[in-house]
Amino acid sequence: MRILYEVRHQIAMPLRMIFETSYNIGLIPREWKFANILPIYKKGSKADASNYRPVSLTNVICKVMESIIRDHVMKYFLDNDFLVTSNLVF
Repeated sequence: MRILYEVRHQIAMPLRMIFETSYNIGLIPREWKFANILPIYKKGSKADASNYRPVSLTNVICKVMESIIRDHVMKYFLDNDFLVTSNLVF
């Protein structure tokens, strides 16, 4: 993350090109689909596998693209009143 932050001005345009191309063709780079799965201890006996939850460490660049898309989709939904708040209790 620190390296990406340090070179952010140099990689902004290439990343924009990758993001736009990926969005336009509807595919993400294959490398972005891989993740490191780590077991995170919850509680109880550390010898019991059910006391761990899996955490997926995915590509940071992919997360940046996901957050950009999420922000645009949410803005579109809010601007067009697609999201309705209700006080209904079920």
